[in-house]
Amino acid sequence: MAATFGVLCSVAFVLRFVDLVGHHAPPTIDAGNWLAFGHALLGEHIRSSSIVYPPVVPVLVAGAVAALGATRGVSAVAAAAAIFPGIGVFLALRWAGGRWSSVSLGGLLLFVGSTGEAAAWGGFPQLIGLGLLPLFLIAVDKWVSSGRPGRGLLAGALLMGILATSDIVSGAALVAAAVLLGLRATVSRTGNNGVGASRWCIGAIALVVPCLSFVPLYAHLGNAVLHSLGSRPAAARFPLGSLPGHVDFLYRDFTSFWRIALMVALVTPLLLADRRRQPLWVVSTSLIASSACITIVLREDRFLYVLPTAIVLALAAWFEELGRHHGRFFRRVENGLALALAVALAIQVMTGARLFDAQRRYYMILDPGLVTAIRWIERDTPHTAVIAVPPIRNAPTGWWVEGMGHRLTLIASPLQWLNYADERRRALLANAIFSQVFPDPASLRLAQQDGVSFVLLPRSSDILDLHQVDAYVRLHPASVVFRDQATLVLRVAGA
Repeated sequence: MAATFGVLCSVAFVLRFVDLVGHHAPPTIDAGNWLAFGHALLGEHIRSSSIVYPPVVPVLVAGAVAALGATRGVSAVAAAAAIFPGIGVFLALRWAGGRWSSVSLGGLLLFVGSTGEAAAWGGFPQLIGLGLLPLFLIAVDKWVSSGRPGRGLLAGALLMGILATSDIVSGAALVAAAVLLGLRATVSRTGNNGVGASRWCIGAIALVVPCLSFVPLYAHLGNAVLHSLGSRPAAARFPLGSLPGHVDFLYRDFTSFWRIALMVALVTPLLLADRRRQPLWVVSTSLIASSACITIVLREDRFLYVLPTAIVLALAAWFEELGRHHGRFFRRVENGLALALAVALAIQVMTGARLFDAQRRYYMILDPGLVTAIRWIERDTPHTAVIAVPPIRNAPTGWWVEGMGHRLTLIASPLQWLNYADERRRALLANAIFSQVFPDPASLRLAQQDGVSFVLLPRSSDILDLHQVDAYVRLHPASVVFRDQATLVLRVAGA
């Protein structure tokens, strides 16, 4: 069983990696941000020290880029992160006593469109955190059920891994764990099973203490996120009426299957209520309830990415239920569902791979010419230079200038992607510079006042008027310090 799943993981990794690496430029949007964070954690002092983030992914991306180069390093991390949710579910199901269905259900998450979407934009922290999430909840449930301090320590170590990886998944994990504890205390009606209070206290301490080192980071990060959410205009939050459309978007590669699976998952807490003492019922119910609550309260659709994990755990609970019954009828039902799940997995492999190519192209904002320009900035500009960069398809392209070019950057970007005051301040300055009439005298004067040394202009940016840019270059040829068919770099007068 493990060998079969290992083959599926290898296929998923290779398919993702080959698609990502074959285009001669680093893929994704967010990987430039993780690379810049990684450099900051390793001692580079370009960004403000007020900007912090869980360290695992930034260090991982910086290390992979140093070892393999930017394109291969980012592609390897993206492909590996994309299979983490499937691996986490497979291991959690095996730990919870799952049977053959562990392979098929975990395999679905290796290829589903939601993991491809996150890998394509650079959501590596969420993907790795989602792999740890079901393991953490199973560990919490086993600690609550047994009272063994060792289980509490394991749960604490897994939570520490999530905290060190993703703030989004950390929030989902804490809410889901609270729901799980509430279910165990009320619905499941499990007492302490004869376990002494001292052992419960030891287990609780073992769970909590390893995570205390992250309190300062999350206090600072949480304050920034709450301030960002509070200042976000209502138009930036998705309306609840569009929730079904958001869910369908996650599963648009195989919508029919995932719609049915979602409906089954939503009724699982009620129809399998008599199995509420079983780990899979408790964990899947906790995940569904917490994902729905957080999404509705915060109006933040990124928490919907928890749903695929909750769905496959709920499906596993049904397979576990069928396995408890004996008789020819139940065996036939189980065999029929096993065949249907195998067919669904085969279709998911094909549709997921096809969709991932489109996802990769949409979120791949760099091209070889832009990479060459960034390398020129790194090599031929002073370390103190400040670079202004417009967005490409509303994406903060300047993250890559900070990550690969090692220069402080004014990054034009929608503010909804930014949490910290320094990020938002620099984005506001850049947004003002790249007005619709750039590069007119007023916008260049703003750039000079803001301390900008160079302006990087990708021709793929959809906010630039290329005719106006070319007209400016004809009138001011001395301002051009780098030029190819895809990119211009202009020196700002007085820099």
